Amino acid sequence: MTMSRTREIWVDAVKGLACGLVAAGHGFQGLVAAGLMDASRPWAWFNDSIYCFHVQLFFLCSGYLWQRYGRSSGMPEHARAALGKIWLLGVPYVFFTVLSWVLKRLCAAWVNHGAGGLFRSLFVEPIAPYWYLAALALLFVLLPRMPGARAWMVLAAAATAAKAAGIAFGSAAWCFPARTVAQNAFWFAAGMGLAFRDAGVLRGRAMRRAGSLCGLAFLAGTAVLAHGGIPMYGWVRWGLGLLACAAVLVWAAGRTRAGFWEWMGRNALPIFLMHTFFASAIRMGLLALGVRSPWLHVPAMFAASVAGPLAAMNLMERMRLDGLLDPRRRQARHGLRA
Repeated sequence: MTMSRTREIWVDAVKGLACGLVAAGHGFQGLVAAGLMDASRPWAWFNDSIYCFHVQLFFLCSGYLWQRYGRSSGMPEHARAALGKIWLLGVPYVFFTVLSWVLKRLCAAWVNHGAGGLFRSLFVEPIAPYWYLAALALLFVLLPRMPGARAWMVLAAAATAAKAAGIAFGSAAWCFPARTVAQNAFWFAAGMGLAFRDAGVLRGRAMRRAGSLCGLAFLAGTAVLAHGGIPMYGWVRWGLGLLACAAVLVWAAGRTRAGFWEWMGRNALPIFLMHTFFASAIRMGLLALGVRSPWLHVPAMFAASVAGPLAAMNLMERMRLDGLLDPRRRQARHGLRA
């Protein structure tokens, strides 16, 4: 039976933290590529550490919401639900991929990474950060909602096997659909599994201690690896990601009142879709003024990554173009069923 969708504080907190880390990672990578920051071990530690778990948290939340607020039924119902998700994700995916491609073409002398072919960027090898939308749409198609915990265990076992195979055989060279399943189906399925338990189970004293230990183990492990120059890939990244995600979930489950991270989570969509535009614009603007100090670039980058997308969303709402961000907004204005 379909449950009515309500906002859950812990989900918003997880999404907000993940969104902030995604924006930070892309922003710092831009500064390093522009020669404004040295790719030293502290930076490498931060970058490699967040890539163990930040996008994984998004897949966890998506899997949880897909399972918890949907209905498990036959293939026709699943096909309708999956097509709805393809439309919901496909509109912003196409629009922002094309927009990013055009801007990179127009500003080729200023950007750190040039634009490849548009067809390839859309249909063969999606570009960052929009590959996430394509990957998520694919997972919605391939992973139907489960009728119960036992059925989910079968799905989880298959997703775990795919993850292990991807690591063992090097999925980085695989085509995008196969790589997506190998790298991300595990996290999406894990989120689906959370839907069979109440988040309250993560709020006990024992769980808080376990979450704290996971967080400390993650920080210690990544610090040791970064100090030794050992890359955080494959089995190592998977294990570290499990520790970090467990720590974040326990932290988020203990939050009972909305704060900054919950606010970020509620606004995660426009920030995720547009943060690279505004971070790049502020970096190029400061460079044009001769400003090269990272102490000025970093706070300006963070402010632009958050304030810019929200201002753009407000403008798009006024112009009734917000359907390009979320097609449900246009449907709501016209009284259509989402």
